[in-house]
Amino acid sequence: HAGDTISNAIDINKRVVWAENNGQILGRVLLAMNNDGEILRYRVYYAFTGIDLENTFNAFVKELAEACRTKTSTTENVSLILASDWYAGSEPE
Repeated sequence: HAGDTISNAIDINKRVVWAENNGQILGRVLLAMNNDGEILRYRVYYAFTGIDLENTFNAFVKELAEACRTKTSTTENVSLILASDWYAGSEPE
């Protein structure tokens, strides 16, 4: 999935965000903006077992959507900007 990593880095409508504690990454999640301008959150990937970041990432995405004057969605109509293909790794949640 190296190409997907590049897609997430170069396409402006996709971003990976992470949670950290004292400089240590706890987990990450892929966000994307669909063609309707809504924000999608994909599966959380954890660096450690025994922690739950679902509520943390959900709250972050909700605040981000409000700050961007949009809403969250699970409608996966995400365009390719510079990348030639893309695989999100999971369904939107």
